[in-house]
Amino acid sequence: MFKGIITFFKDCRTELTKTTWPDRNQVVRLTGIVFFVCAVMMVFFLVIDFGLSNLIRFILG
Repeated sequence: MFKGIITFFKDCRTELTKTTWPDRNQVVRLTGIVFFVCAVMMVFFLVIDFGLSNLIRFILG
């Protein structure tokens, strides 16, 4: 039972040594891209929500 668990963790460690990790510049650049895309999507949904709210308010009222 424990042999399978130990083998699993050894295999995990082996695979993690094969991983190529991004450098600091890549992390900063990609994080900036993620924040920018999130901000653009936030503005997009804000405009859609505002427009639909006003349309429904106009229709109902």
